[in-house]
Amino acid sequence: MKNRTPSNIALTCGAALALVLASAPATAQSSYPERPVTLIIPFAAGGPSDVLGRHVADAMSKNLGQRIVVENVGGAGGTIGSNRGARAAPDGYTILLGHTGTHAANVGLYKKLPYDAVKDFDPVGSVGDQPQFLVVKKSLPIRNFQEFAAYLKANPATYGTAGVGSATHLGGLLVNAALGTNATPVAYKSSGPAMTDLIAGHIDFLIDVSSTALPQIRGGTVTPVAVLRASRVPSAPDVPGAKDLGLPSLDSSIWTVFLAPAGTPKPIVDKLNQSLRKALEEPEVKAKLAQLGVEQPEAERMSPEGTRAYIASEIKRWLPIIQKAGVSLD
Repeated sequence: MKNRTPSNIALTCGAALALVLASAPATAQSSYPERPVTLIIPFAAGGPSDVLGRHVADAMSKNLGQRIVVENVGGAGGTIGSNRGARAAPDGYTILLGHTGTHAANVGLYKKLPYDAVKDFDPVGSVGDQPQFLVVKKSLPIRNFQEFAAYLKANPATYGTAGVGSATHLGGLLVNAALGTNATPVAYKSSGPAMTDLIAGHIDFLIDVSSTALPQIRGGTVTPVAVLRASRVPSAPDVPGAKDLGLPSLDSSIWTVFLAPAGTPKPIVDKLNQSLRKALEEPEVKAKLAQLGVEQPEAERMSPEGTRAYIASEIKRWLPIIQKAGVSLD
């Protein structure tokens, strides 16, 4: 039997300690999550993104076995909450809801965006797309998109927005770009008051997501003339899409994604992605999202890699539109 000298004992203990330390991260990842996860929604409570995020987070909580707690961190077009998400510890216990505004349009809008929309995040997956509807006030003699386009080219017109960089604002930029018009945006604190003023006849038109626009369309308080989606949508099959109108660029669904801070271990990102996929397949979640007019993303966008590629492509698409409009924020 070999003599166990103090140096041999020290080497053996050191090797054992190194083995324990090396295996600790793997153990933590396999047991993830061990405590509640925070979902940062960079907008006020009660808005379309908040409602969508909460529905999906509730379902994910059940299959993860831990609560996902929503934290609303609004302000500055979603940049404040998004920046907090980017700077969070990359341990899987803080994730972020991002969308067309925070992770595509803001890249062109803000001269000094405090986060890199691609490099500062590890995408978890795509959550859903909310088609935007172009609706006009009932008092206008407009019943279809052709009449709307003619009116817009012949008259000074106003449209409501929830502020620069909001979904309503981006939709207006897209319409102006597609038709070569210059309708004037009127800013509100949120899309709710803008819809109220549209119904009252104080503004001419509004472009808003399905969860806000559909109740008014179904109630007959506004006139829908287009859905800013490539094709018609099941929630409003009588409203023409971009292809029907011969304007393929008029596609402005507000996509939503879940993101983790860059550097989050891949096994944790993959587990969150699996949880998200399971949540979106639950019949109750499908029914809720269908009621809101939310559509499930294409299969290739469901993976973390596919989500990353899609975000990059959307930044490329929105940048020239925003630059042409001459809109920028400090």
